[in-house]
Amino acid sequence: MDTTLQKSVQNNAIPQSPTNNLDVSAATYLGGAEDDFTNAVDISADGKFVIIGGSLQNANLGGTDTQLLGGGDGTLIRYDSQTNQVISTTRLPGKVVDLEVSKNGDIAVAYEGGIAVLNSDATQVKWNKNLNDVFRIAISDSGKVAAVENTNADRAYLFDSNGQQLQQWVTTSDSNHFNDIAVTDQEGGMVIATGYKQKTSNLQVAFTQAWSHTGQNLWTNYDFSATDIQNANVMSDTRGVRVAIGRDGQLYASYKINGGTGASILSRDPNNLSETLGNDRKIETDNYNRPTNVGSINMAWYGRYDLETGELIRGQSLLSRLNSGKGNSVEVESITATEDGTVILAGNTGARIANRDIQTIEGQTVNGYAGFEGYVAIISPDLEERISWTPITDGQGAVAASRNGKAAVVTSTDFGGSQITHNAVQSNAGGKNDGYLLVIGGNDVPPGTEPEEPENPTPPIPVGDNPVPPVPGDDNPTQPGGTGGNNPTQPGGTGGDNPIQTGGTGGNNPTGVNGSDNPGSPAGLIDLTNIDLNGDNQVDEKVNINFLDIKSDADFNNSMGYYAISNINGAVKDALTGELINPEDGGYAKAALQQRVENLQINRDSKTLASELNSGVMLVPFLVANGTVETWMEQNSDNQQGNLPIAYFSFVNANPDNKQHIRQVGDELQFEDLFNGGDNDFNDFVVKTNVDSTL
Repeated sequence: MDTTLQKSVQNNAIPQSPTNNLDVSAATYLGGAEDDFTNAVDISADGKFVIIGGSLQNANLGGTDTQLLGGGDGTLIRYDSQTNQVISTTRLPGKVVDLEVSKNGDIAVAYEGGIAVLNSDATQVKWNKNLNDVFRIAISDSGKVAAVENTNADRAYLFDSNGQQLQQWVTTSDSNHFNDIAVTDQEGGMVIATGYKQKTSNLQVAFTQAWSHTGQNLWTNYDFSATDIQNANVMSDTRGVRVAIGRDGQLYASYKINGGTGASILSRDPNNLSETLGNDRKIETDNYNRPTNVGSINMAWYGRYDLETGELIRGQSLLSRLNSGKGNSVEVESITATEDGTVILAGNTGARIANRDIQTIEGQTVNGYAGFEGYVAIISPDLEERISWTPITDGQGAVAASRNGKAAVVTSTDFGGSQITHNAVQSNAGGKNDGYLLVIGGNDVPPGTEPEEPENPTPPIPVGDNPVPPVPGDDNPTQPGGTGGNNPTQPGGTGGDNPIQTGGTGGNNPTGVNGSDNPGSPAGLIDLTNIDLNGDNQVDEKVNINFLDIKSDADFNNSMGYYAISNINGAVKDALTGELINPEDGGYAKAALQQRVENLQINRDSKTLASELNSGVMLVPFLVANGTVETWMEQNSDNQQGNLPIAYFSFVNANPDNKQHIRQVGDELQFEDLFNGGDNDFNDFVVKTNVDSTL
């Protein structure tokens, strides 16, 4: 059977190929001539709108204007991520300091002076309460609202969907503080707060605490006594900063450490101070999450925690580095996770992040390091890979949110016009401080343009007899992806019997590898994980793949084939150590071709090729220019420029010239065989594919 799949515009996956470029669908200023701020953000329930909160006094961004509760400088913007335009602006009495959108679309808003729940288009107030010093808010799927108020003794509240107060918790002392709150209907209904306690004059201790909706204390983690901490020699100050229920339903939290995590309670089990975290839970991959050569700095810790017990599932440090290599400050001001467990962080950093000097946004080089700046980071579900980490070059921290394959990041900027813009509603700074918005996974169209109807791509190419299975994410053994089909958790769209996407070069949302319409899906991806091509609701053990209409207009006699990848970002396993090697890492090319499928290799002299393959793997294509894999292994296994043959991959940063050499157009997989992109005609090797069930 033919495996044609309808592409999805709405549910593209956020993760991108690990590169030094953040691919966005829009980047825009938001502000007028006065001081304007954007400091809260979420995504509407249907994934179409970015909801932005802050204070924009005289900004005229288009759309309708609504005044609620008397109006004022508080501002709520609904931004259409499909047409890249402001649809409406809602004015509230005071600056919006936090917001969250429920599953049914209601918008819970904390503003200077109170809280309110608005309908989905922000034109009506469902209920509101006066709370003078409220600063954090959350809303559950059923509409219950939790909020935190900063008083002499911080207060946490729980309200029902009609605004009736159900519970109130007080820290009892101005030495104890709530910093954030989350609410969920899971586990019978829970409220979770994080903060810190001043245990002694020189020791702050983080805690996270959970209660039932009926007020019962369910668990508290960390919050160790000063004596126990001193005896364990983990004396660094710690604070709970943010807590959230991710889109995957898991509990996430971030913390601040003044000093190295090797000397803090966050290097220990949150319920047992005597238990040092092992490598299965404390994830360290490089010097930016390995706290070495640090002093008294504001480092971050973040992790995924068990909702029922508060136990740490996986976590890691995050810090920046001075030019000397010495550790410096990073703070996490927002934490969330996508539906597949991909973690999104935003905050501020006081020194250089990884690869700072070569970072770009939409291909444009970010401004030079200015001593303090916001950032956004995308982390794989298992925390093993930092997919992207991008500075926003601003004097303010950033916050982020995600839903339905989209992410949005907001900050406030005083750079006076030096921010990167793309498909901007407002290309230039309004003056003084301005709001600033980045959208990942919207539609890459000029503002006000209706998105094109999605095309029908050719069947993706499933394949497989290969010993390297995909690597699942921690506690969520699925790969980034969509929401439909017989395998609703694989990279791809929202329907169809074969939820496999292929890459490409155009599309309505070029946020994936090589401009793929499905961000996170490399060109020519063959995804055979949990595939059901015959529609019998059973995972196919084998499939048939056919290569048709093989042609070449090149002087070179090229060869192509497929190799197994361990995750959607292209990592492969080292044949000797079993460790993952990413496309940008040294030795990737050799490791990749060692994972090739032996019975899936063709050249221009091949007429057709049909092969039966095992399922359970993800594969992507490679091209060996003017040679075979065997000659490449003998003559150029380090894949150096100037030495033929050269191997090219779907992942641009795996290619020695960092150029695109493989693309999917219609039903054709097309290759360019010359270094530096050659003539970019992509006719040097062309093949059509067809995938069938074996039954």
